[in-house]
Formats: sequence, structure tokens, C-alpha cells
Amino acid sequence: MELSAQQIVNKLIPLMEIRMIYRSGIQQEFYLQPVFIILLDKDGTALSPELRTTVDKIFREENEYCLYRVFAYEYTAQQLKEENLFFVYGLRKENLVYRKPGIPGDPFPGIPVNEALFSRVKDRLKQEFTKTDHFWEGATFCLEDEDLRQAALMFHQHMEYVFRIIELFVMGKEMESHSIREHQTYVDDCVPELGGVFFAEIENEQKVLDLLDEVYIAVTHSNNYHINQEQIDVIKSKAEWTANAARKVINRQYHALELKRLAPSAMVHKESDTQNDPNNAAKETEKDPLLEQVIELLKSKTDLHSLYLIGKQNKISSRETYVTPTGKGHEQSVAYTLLMVTHSPLPIPLFELTDDIYNRLPCRVYIIDYTLDEVCYKVDRGSNFLDRFLTEALLLFAEDKRLTSLNRTPDYHGKNWKRMRKVWKARSKRATYLLSMLVDAYQEMDEDPTVKMGIMHYALEQVCLGLLYVFWEFKPAHNTLSFLFHLCNHFTSLPDDIFSGASHTRHHMYHLLSNAPHQMRFKSKSGITKKEAEKAFVLCNDFMVQARKVAEAELQRLKRLHCVEAVV
Repeated sequence: MELSAQQIVNKLIPLMEIRMIYRSGIQQEFYLQPVFIILLDKDGTALSPELRTTVDKIFREENEYCLYRVFAYEYTAQQLKEENLFFVYGLRKENLVYRKPGIPGDPFPGIPVNEALFSRVKDRLKQEFTKTDHFWEGATFCLEDEDLRQAALMFHQHMEYVFRIIELFVMGKEMESHSIREHQTYVDDCVPELGGVFFAEIENEQKVLDLLDEVYIAVTHSNNYHINQEQIDVIKSKAEWTANAARKVINRQYHALELKRLAPSAMVHKESDTQNDPNNAAKETEKDPLLEQVIELLKSKTDLHSLYLIGKQNKISSRETYVTPTGKGHEQSVAYTLLMVTHSPLPIPLFELTDDIYNRLPCRVYIIDYTLDEVCYKVDRGSNFLDRFLTEALLLFAEDKRLTSLNRTPDYHGKNWKRMRKVWKARSKRATYLLSMLVDAYQEMDEDPTVKMGIMHYALEQVCLGLLYVFWEFKPAHNTLSFLFHLCNHFTSLPDDIFSGASHTRHHMYHLLSNAPHQMRFKSKSGITKKEAEKAFVLCNDFMVQARKVAEAELQRLKRLHCVEAVV
């Protein structure tokens, strides 16, 4: 039986003097482990054995996937001042599930979560692990001096300090104990990697663990203590493994928390979320009758399953005439970008569908289309593009909840970043090669300017395809230049800045570039002059240079999302 958060709260309130309860999480290797943070009014947080057994039963027997941590309110406030990320993120407003009546809505002052905060946390972690390195160096020196007893003490101090770092950073509070056995038991649930350093099933390892725990008391109280070389070798290997595992856990948890800062909108929407509720899809169309007409037209033309609004662009131009005949007026043009999911492939080419909409309605529609089977297949195997757009785009229409009930989780992994960088480099290299073919030719413009314009057209296509993969991880099936420019305008203003604006010349160059393939295929006589080709080359080269800067900046941002940084 799995209890809801409210059911858990209702069972806990009669047992303890609870001030607040938050539901947070600890990042494990392949999943996020839910953890309830329970704040008590009293100073002491040690639960009696009977009470702990009861609380354990609530979380383990009836809701085994959840963990819990208990803290005093004063201790929590102090840790927030010291910028402990466990509390900085664990005690966010959205994580609050219970507040004692009379407590302010936001009892903790907000801590700015920014680059500077993470930089300070990173520096502190590095300093802490530098101290553990000193213990390791001391142990190594004692081994060389054949002082096994002192070496055992140094390894003990090394392991104890590593455990304390992990406990404070991952679990919120370190254990006040010098026993490695007790530390290992303490972290077992939250950090399973360190819960089994010494295996309980292996008698020899338990004997070594007893020796390790005894060395602290023996050395500090001058008692007799004996350890052999074989036992010290086991302790050394365990200490080394503990340090390596701890660094991996620290890096993983740090990266998971930084992800929340860098990608705050990267969240999984469930079927119950209002944004994904098909019943609420009509609210947006009520505000926009033209959009409602687009939806109805698409329903009549396709076997539509669902429709999402990616973006909407409104352009309004006004005019005033002061000579006869005088008058005023304005024109409005609207462009919609839609993600369309159909039951079966489109019965007509996509460009015919969008042209038909344009001829019937005063708007432009740009459509990214998939079949329902394609979406389910891609999401099941991992598609960051669909995960993101099915989650963040505005749902306009849906026949049922098949898409809203899909488990959509962003996939952040180093291999994804390497693939994006590889795609961008390949596209950029092709575009550079195409433009470089024209450099020498411009010294003597004997070649056909139409051919040159066509080459520039294909170079721009390559740049846009590269940008779309970097920003959206999207490979469009339709590659007209106008379509690619429109999609790129959702995340950068480069197409408009360079090929639009108030300049008639830039508009004209864009028109020539867009129609260059048509000119090459169907016109034997060149309608493009040498001067026009030269101007277009300057604009294309400028677009290429600026696109590189935009792509490299985005790749650097994405690297922090996808690649786990070695903090320690």
C-alpha cells in the first residue's frame, strides 16, 4: 500500500511536535529518491526507539519508496545561513506539504540561487576533500615508515571525514560518532554506495572493521593495539573505494541540484496537471477565434489526434494618409507554429495543407507533424525534443489522454551533448565549405550569380539545421529556407536581424536566396546580378559568424546540463 503525501502527514502529526514538512529528493544513480524533511519545534531530533519504529513503519512498510529526515527548526535555519544545498533546495515553497497553523507562509528568508552560490559551495567541497587528502598522505607516510598502528588511525580519520562530508551534503546532517560502522549504517538508506563498504556477510571484513573502529580508542587512550599488514591492506583498499564512491555521489548530487537552477522548467507534467488536461484546451482558443478556425480546418483536412501551440507571432502595421483621399488603417498578420499529431500520415503534402490554410484564413501556419505511433515510439525510446514540446507547448486539442499520460522525463547525459556538438560541427563545416567555394570566385565574377546564390542558399540551410539541433534536438523533415528561418526565430533573432529589419535591400536578398533553387531548376537566364550576389554573400557570411557565436554559447550552457562536472 502506497500512501499519499497528505496521508503520511496525517499519520505523523499526532506522533511529533511538527512545525513543517517538505517533500524533496536525493538523486540516486538512476532515479530520484523521495525524502520527507520533517522540522520539529523542539531542539532535540533524536527519536525514541518506539517512536522511530512507528515512523519507520509509516515510511517503509506502507510507503517503502520514501525516506525521511528529522531536524530541529533552529538547526535548519542555521544550515540555510551556511548555504547547505540540501536545505536550500529541500525547503523551497513548492516542496511544502504541511505547515503548522499560525506559521508564516514562507518562514525562511529566500537565498539567491545563482552562479555565485554554487561557486561557493564548490569551493567549500574542494577544501573539505583537500583535508581528506592530507589524512591519506599521512597514512601513506606511516606505511612507508612501517608504523601500521598510526597508518590505521590515519585511514580511520580519512574515512570518517569522508562520511561526514557526504552526510552533511546529501543528508543534511553529519553523525556525531567516531565509529565507521555507525557511519556506514547511518548513510545506508540515503547513500547505498557507502552503506556497504564493509560487507556484513563476510566475517573477515567485519573483523577488519572492528579493528578500524578500535584504533581510534586505542591510540587516544594508549591501549594495546595490534594490526598486521594484510589487515592494513584491506583497510587501505576500503578507504580508497570510499573516497572514490563519495566523490561520485557528491558530483552526481551537485549536478542534480545545479540542473534545477539551469533548467527550472525541466519538469515532468503528469496526466492530472491542468496544462495537460484536454478539457482545458478550449480556453486558449476562446481568446483567439482565428486559432479556433485553424484547428477546425485541420480537423477537416487531417485525422487529427492532438495539437500543440509552440509559438505565435503578431505583426501589426498602421497607416495614416493626410492628402485626399485621407484615411487611417492598420493591417495585422499572424503566424502560428504548431506541433500536430495525427492518427495516420497526412493525405496531402504538408506545403499544400499550409497553403490551403493561408488561402482560406488571414494567417500563416508552420506545422511540425508526427503520427501518434511515431510520437509514442520516440518518447518511449527517449526524445528530448518531444519530451520538451509535449510538456511545455500549449495544448490546443486532444482526442484523449494518451500523450499526456506518457512518462516524459528530460534525458540529460554527456552522450547527448557530444551528439549535439558533433551535429553542429558537421553542419557548420558543410556551410563553411560551401561559402569558401565562393571566396576565390568573387575576385572574378565570371561564374553564374544564380549558381552562387544557390550555393549560399544551401549554406544557410546547413547553419539553420545545425542551430535547430543544438537548441531543440530537432531534425525537420521539411527544409525550405523560410520554414527553417521561422523555426530559428523562436530561439534567436539572427534571421530577422540579418535578413529582415527595415532594410529593403536585406528583404530583397532574402527573397533572392529563398528562390535561388527555383531559379536554378527552372530558369535558364539568370535574373540575379553580380552586385546582388556580392551583397548576399556579405549577409550570409555575417549570418554564419553570428550563428557560430550563438551555437557555441548554447553548447556551453548545455554542457553544464548534460555533463556531470567533477566538482571534487
